[in-house]
Amino acid sequence: MIARIVFRIVGLGGLAIGLFVIGIALKERARFVAVEKASERVIGIVVGYEALEYAFYEDRNKYHPVIQYETLEGEVRRFKAQVKASRSAYPRGKAVDVLAAPCPAGEDCEAELTDGMTAFMRKWFGLLLGGVFALVGGFLLWKPPSEFGDGHQGGPVGP
Repeated sequence: MIARIVFRIVGLGGLAIGLFVIGIALKERARFVAVEKASERVIGIVVGYEALEYAFYEDRNKYHPVIQYETLEGEVRRFKAQVKASRSAYPRGKAVDVLAAPCPAGEDCEAELTDGMTAFMRKWFGLLLGGVFALVGGFLLWKPPSEFGDGHQGGPVGP
């Protein structure tokens, strides 16, 4: 009996965490899709690196790659990517996909790195992760294991 109560509490927690993660994922997905629709996809080149402003010990060999790209109007622009990576992950001269928001000449434009995995992670991974938590939590809440930890050894019950 106690096991059923514990499983229902765990199920409620899993359901709550799943719904919370789904809410955050939906917000990030909506933001990313809006940026994706308003931006143009261009090819950029890694031209340098900037050190992290604040870095933990494990991040001491990581940098922000500096990306240079050309807009559809022919302007050459640079931006510092928000990703933290080692120099070997983004070597100088590497071509990368960039989402660049159109903006007037001479202004700093919003741009960000994108590739297949980044797009998948930002659009779907949070929803999938939250869905798994919500599904498992909902299942434990709805139908907890009935004979877990109550001394039942399995097999037929009775004489």
